[in-house]
Amino acid sequence: MSASFSTPKKKTTSSAHTPNTPPLSRHQSELLGLIGQEIGAHTWQFPASVVAQMLSPKRLKTRVKDTVYHPIGDYDCLIDEKFVQEALAEYPKLTPQTLDPRAERLNYKRIIGFLDQCVKNCKSAYTLAHGKSRKNSRFGKLQQSGSHWWPGLTFFEYDKQTGDGVGGAEPLKPDFVGAHDKPDEKERCFWAPTRKDCVSDLALVGIGVPGEVKEKWPELIRQAATYARAMTSAVPLRSFSVAIGVNHKHSTLRILIFHRGGLTTSEALKLKTEDGCLAIQQILFSVYLWQKPEDAGFPAFINGHTCLLPDPRDIKTGVPLIVTTHLYHALSIRGRGSFVLSLDLSQPPLNDSTKSSTKSPPHDSNNNLRRSMRRIKSPGKYEPALPETAKKARTTSTILATKARSKKAILPMSSPNLPEAKEEPTDIEPIRATLYHNVELTFTPPATCYHALQTLKKEVLDELLRYPLIAKFSWPSEQKRGLEPRIYNVSNSAFGTPVHLLSFEVILSDGSVWSNAHFLPTSSQADTAFTPLLQNTREDPDYRSMWVTKFVGVGESLEECDSAWDLCECLLQASFGWLSYYVRGYLHRDISVGNILKIKNGPRQRDPFSTRSVKSVLDLDKKQVDTSGSNTSDLSEALLDGVSRLEIGGDRFWEDLTSSLEEQTSSDDQAAAAKYKQQKATVDMARELEDVAQDLGITTECKAFLSDCDMSAQLEGYFDRSEHGGSLSGTAEFMNKPLRKAMENKSQYLQSPVDDMHSLFWTALWCTLFNVKQPGQSPDEKEWRSKLQGNLDARDSAMHDVLKYGARKENTPMLRDMTPLFKDWQKDLLDPLDSEWEDTWRTVEKGQADEKLLVFHYFAFQGILGFAKLVKKHKARLSGTE
Repeated sequence: MSASFSTPKKKTTSSAHTPNTPPLSRHQSELLGLIGQEIGAHTWQFPASVVAQMLSPKRLKTRVKDTVYHPIGDYDCLIDEKFVQEALAEYPKLTPQTLDPRAERLNYKRIIGFLDQCVKNCKSAYTLAHGKSRKNSRFGKLQQSGSHWWPGLTFFEYDKQTGDGVGGAEPLKPDFVGAHDKPDEKERCFWAPTRKDCVSDLALVGIGVPGEVKEKWPELIRQAATYARAMTSAVPLRSFSVAIGVNHKHSTLRILIFHRGGLTTSEALKLKTEDGCLAIQQILFSVYLWQKPEDAGFPAFINGHTCLLPDPRDIKTGVPLIVTTHLYHALSIRGRGSFVLSLDLSQPPLNDSTKSSTKSPPHDSNNNLRRSMRRIKSPGKYEPALPETAKKARTTSTILATKARSKKAILPMSSPNLPEAKEEPTDIEPIRATLYHNVELTFTPPATCYHALQTLKKEVLDELLRYPLIAKFSWPSEQKRGLEPRIYNVSNSAFGTPVHLLSFEVILSDGSVWSNAHFLPTSSQADTAFTPLLQNTREDPDYRSMWVTKFVGVGESLEECDSAWDLCECLLQASFGWLSYYVRGYLHRDISVGNILKIKNGPRQRDPFSTRSVKSVLDLDKKQVDTSGSNTSDLSEALLDGVSRLEIGGDRFWEDLTSSLEEQTSSDDQAAAAKYKQQKATVDMARELEDVAQDLGITTECKAFLSDCDMSAQLEGYFDRSEHGGSLSGTAEFMNKPLRKAMENKSQYLQSPVDDMHSLFWTALWCTLFNVKQPGQSPDEKEWRSKLQGNLDARDSAMHDVLKYGARKENTPMLRDMTPLFKDWQKDLLDPLDSEWEDTWRTVEKGQADEKLLVFHYFAFQGILGFAKLVKKHKARLSGTE
C-alpha cells in the first residue's frame, strides 16, 4: 500500500506495507512533490527561543489547564533554568560566518567548523551545568557528561549515499551529519540507530541529525523531509526528527523539526550576526541537554526488542513483552503512522511461573506458549541482534535480504518481497529493525484506557496473556482520538473482529499525554505562526497523540493464504466483521490488505456469527422483539473452551421481529409504509445472510478478522455534517473509483457502504496477485501487480486484463481459480449495486437523515449478502468438492 487519505484530503508520502508487500517505487521528484502536498499546509515558524524550549527536556507545569494537547507554554523547560543559562554564558561567543553563495560544497567545511564549535561549547557548558544541578531541583541532578543521551556528538561532512535506504525511494545523500561518532572515511552512515555490525563487529554509525545545504528553502525543506522519513522508517515510534538546513545564498540556518503534525522550524537565523549564532547555540544546547529517550522523541516503554505495556489484570502495572515480528508500517512524515507488531510474553503471568497450562491455548500452539515463557536477554549497548524470539522482527528475512543485496536494491523497512526493485550501483541495504536505545525501559500507567475484557476473571486474563499478542501503535488526530478503541469495545470481539484486550493513550513520566502539541501553535496563534515555505494556504494545527491497542492472537497477511478458497473464506469472515461494526453504528471506510488479518494457526473459537443486531441498527423497539431463544455466550468460555450456547436456528426471532415491524405500520400512512418496506427488505436480507452463513458452515470457528477502525465514521449524525461524517478516507489502491477521484480532485463526495464493497473487491484482487505461496508468476501477473499500485487508469487496466486473461494456463493456479469469481463479482454484484445505489440515493438525497440511514442499512446488508452468495456459488469449485 502507499497513500492513505485522511483529513485533510492530501496525497501523502505514506508507504504502507505488509511484510510481503512492497511499497510503490517513487522517483525522487515524485516523492518531493508528495512531501509538499503532505506538509505544505502545516509549516509553522517560531522564534529561536521557543524552538529551544520545544527541544529542551521539559516537565509539565504543576498548575495548567486540564487538557490533552498542551502548548509549549504549559511546560517548564530545562534550557530556561538559571543554572543552565549561566553555564552557557560562561563560554566565548561564536564567530559569525559568511557563506559562499556560489555553490553548496564550497561551504561544507565552514558549516561543520561552526557546528563543531557549537558542540565544543555545549560540552563545556554541560559539564558546568552538571556541577550546578541539584538532586532536589525541578529536573533533578543531570547525568554526567558522556552518560546522558549524547555520549558523543560530532558533525562532519558526508555528501554520499547512506548505508541503508527506504523501500521504493531513491538513495539519500545528506550533505553533512551529526552523530554519536564519526565513521572511517570509507564507511557509510545509517538511518538506523548506531549498532554493531553482526559480521565485522564494527559500530555502524547512525545518523542523529542530518543536514542539507541549498540556496532555496522550499527545495531544502523537501529534501530534509526525506531524511525525516528515513529516520522514521528506522524508528517508527519516534515522535519527531531534527534536521539542520543551511541557505548558503543568504548565510542563514534553520533548525527543522518534523513531527506527526507537519514541520516546525526556527526563523531563518543569520550566521553573519552574533545574535544569530547565539540563537543557534541555544537551540543546539537544548538538544545536547537530552537526558532520556523521551527528550529525543523516542518511546521510553519500548526499545524495538522489548516493551512494557499495561497489564490487563492491573493497568497500573507494566507487563514485559518481546517483539517478535513487524506486521505493518504506514510510513509517512505527517499523520497516523500506524505501526503493528506481534508480541510474546517475556515471562509467565505473576504468581504462576511454576504452573503449566492444563489446556492448549486457543490462539496458538504449545510451542508458542513455551517460547513466550523465555526470559528477556537484556540487550547491551549497540546490540546487533534481536532476542532469540524476535529474530523475525528483522523487517526482511535473511534470504530475501541477501537477494536484495545481490540486486543492489533499496528495500523498505518491512517488505522482503520487492519485485520491481530499482537497480542501484551501490550496495544499499534496507533499513533494519534494530535497538532504538539501550536505556532501561520505564512504564507510566495510562490515564485513559479502554479495557474491553476487564470483567473477565483473573485466571482467564492470565491465560490470555500466554497467547501471542498484536500491538498497534498510531497517532490519531484530535477528531479521531479514542474512536478506534470505542468501536472495539462495542463490537465485543464479535465474529470477524479482533479480540480486543485493551487500548490506552501513552502518558509521559510528567503525567502529560505523549503528543505533538508542544511543537504546534494554539488555534489563536496559527495565523501568525504559519510560514508559507511550501504553499500559501494553511490548515488548522494537526494535534495528535500516541495510542496503543493490544489484541489477543497473531495474524498474518491474506497474501499468505494457501488457496483461492482459503482467501475467500478469510474475506467473507472479514466482511462479517465489517457488518459487526456497522450494526453497532460505525462505517469502517478503509478495507485494505493491511487491515484484514488471517488468524495464525487458526481458526479459533468465537461467538457464532449472527445478524440479529439488525434490530438495533434499525432502531426497533427491543421490548417488542422476543429474543428469549437467543442466548449469548460468555466471552471467556467462547475464547477458552470453544463452547457457545447460542443456537442460530430453532427459535422465533425472525418471525417476532417481522411481526413487530408490521404492528408499527399504518396502511394509511404512505411514509410509514415506505419505511416498513425498506426495513422489511433489510430484515429479510439479514435473515437470509444468517442462513447462507450456516450453509457455508460458518458458525463459531473464525479464521480472519477486520481491524484498523481509526478511519471509521459514526453513523449517528453522519448526515448532519457538511462532508458526510468527516473527511473522505481509505487507502488509495483499494478505493472505489468515484471515491478516489473525489479524493484526488478534492471534490465533495458521499462515502457510503457501497464504497467499502468495492474496497473488498480490490483487496481480493490484490491478495490474489501478491500471494506469496504461488511460485512462478507469469509476465502478465507481474505487470498487473505493478499496475495495481499505479494510478486509476493503470489499476482499471489491470482489473480488465485480469477479467479477460486471468484464467489462462500460464498464470498461477490461484489467479486462474479466482478469475471466474472476479467476473461474477463485477457483473452480478458490483455493477448492479452501483446502478441501484445511484437510483435509490436520488430519491432520498434531499430527505431526512433517518431516510438516508435506511438506504445505507439496505445497501450494507445487500452488499455483504451478495458477496456471501457469490462465495457460496463458487464454493464447490474452489474448495475442490465439485
